Amino acid sequence: MLIRKNRIIHQNNDLLTSQNYKIQEQSDKLVLMMKELHHRVKNNLSIVASLLNLQTYGLTDQDAIKAVQTGQKRVEAMSLIHQKLYQTSHTTALNIKEYITDLVENIMESYGYSRQNFNLLLDIEQTEIDVDLAIPIGLILNELVTNSFKYAYQQVPDPTLEIKFKTEGGIYLKVKDNGAGIDMDKWNSKGRRSFGKQLIISLSKQVSGQYKVENDGGAVFELAIAPTQEAA
Repeated sequence: MLIRKNRIIHQNNDLLTSQNYKIQEQSDKLVLMMKELHHRVKNNLSIVASLLNLQTYGLTDQDAIKAVQTGQKRVEAMSLIHQKLYQTSHTTALNIKEYITDLVENIMESYGYSRQNFNLLLDIEQTEIDVDLAIPIGLILNELVTNSFKYAYQQVPDPTLEIKFKTEGGIYLKVKDNGAGIDMDKWNSKGRRSFGKQLIISLSKQVSGQYKVENDGGAVFELAIAPTQEAA
């Protein structure tokens, strides 16, 4: 009986080993498929960004050129997310510190600044967040940072941008520049809103976040997302 029991146990162990191998094989294939998907999406978005860049060469109206370039930066912000996901084994979660750092530095360099002539203060928690949350946060951040570089630093001798991102007790994002500040009457106006403003408000609602805009030695934007939304 002992021999029979040992034989059964051995057979069950072999079966479990075989099943675990199949599960691991399927998991590896799924990860590979997801990485390939992110790679293709990243490539497609890069093509769209390149087409938008080419489109500016046929335009003469400066407002139209700026609008197309702004659209290009939004596409590049999304493309960077898929590039990061392709480069890691985590295909559904994004290293937010790497992403924010790369995104902001890319925007900074596109406006002719570098670490040598610009104060970039980053206080970002090393953490991973779900891609479904990372995309709207990345687009919000892209709008805010781009607006700072477009409007805040024309007459500022020591340009500074502070970005804080924390996940303790929910997600908290803060973006602060040291420019002339934002026109609060215009921001609070119920009239026609710019696309960028509509995008920030819409995406904040999409992630069930509470946002605040104010002036405090420059324009300040804060976004708070409750822990339940972060987990979702």
